[in-house]
Amino acid sequence: MKKRILIFILLILVGLTAFYGYHYVKLEISANPTDTATSSELQRRKEVSKRSFDGRVEVTDSFTVESTVPGKVFQVYVNKGRKVNKGDSIVLIDNRKDVEEAKALWDEKVLELSEARVRASAAVSELNRITPQFNAGEMNAQTYKETVDMVTLANEELEAVIIASEEAKTRYENAYSGALVKAPADGRIGEISVRNGQDIASGDSLFELNETTVKYISFKGDESVISDIYPGKPLTFIIRDVMFYGTVISIHPEENKPGVYVVKARPKTDVDLPDGMGVKVRIGEIDEEDIEEFEEMSDTGEVSETSDAAETPNTTESVAAQ
Repeated sequence: MKKRILIFILLILVGLTAFYGYHYVKLEISANPTDTATSSELQRRKEVSKRSFDGRVEVTDSFTVESTVPGKVFQVYVNKGRKVNKGDSIVLIDNRKDVEEAKALWDEKVLELSEARVRASAAVSELNRITPQFNAGEMNAQTYKETVDMVTLANEELEAVIIASEEAKTRYENAYSGALVKAPADGRIGEISVRNGQDIASGDSLFELNETTVKYISFKGDESVISDIYPGKPLTFIIRDVMFYGTVISIHPEENKPGVYVVKARPKTDVDLPDGMGVKVRIGEIDEEDIEEFEEMSDTGEVSETSDAAETPNTTESVAAQ
């Protein structure tokens, strides 16, 4: 929300200062070649954030818990066969290096954000200064256009840095919270795949939870979006006008389908969802005011990506009525 407000304010400033002069300039605004990478990456991220995926609720009585962080197993608190309750501590991972690197990256992005705000403010101030000159005919269109281009690029850079800063913050929070792995539900510990002192990577299996009831949402994505998805990545789930949030818990290539990945995610809070229910999935946490736009795009099929995991009857009406 803060990001949207910041961008909105900046756009208002640009619009108010440029309106009376820029409409005289009929030249097409284009970015400098050196800024093509920033513009294209920003555009790619925007496109990914607007895409939705057809997911499906799955319920299992045997669930494999994977690590969401790399590090070294510091302590396994349970033995095979032990009965556990939801929230019980199972494995502690020493991932201090990962946490420190994630925090350093976040600090770096916060500094970049501060600098980008200064540049954007300076660009707007310069446009404010020259707009009266242009309106009075004391400045040629090309010079004015170059300043407007500068504001446009500064705005794009600011938006890109805001996105990168939020992403860095999410990765830091995931690294910090992923060290202590807890039981996702009541059950009995099955096979334990790790031992004290063992080095592990994100996505490695830690233990099995049997005699349980674990609900998760699965969907599929291709290589064009998989770089934006990782364990701990926030997601938004939508069933008609019902919206709730969750995070990615695992990503694995689908067998015999190169370039296709199966993503599993869990809601942050307990939601009463029947097995097989269809769920729209969107990458990141979207605001409630985006629901209407999201539903319009989904209804027209503009952004929905169908996967085999979602080929089930539509039962969303029952949840909306709950």
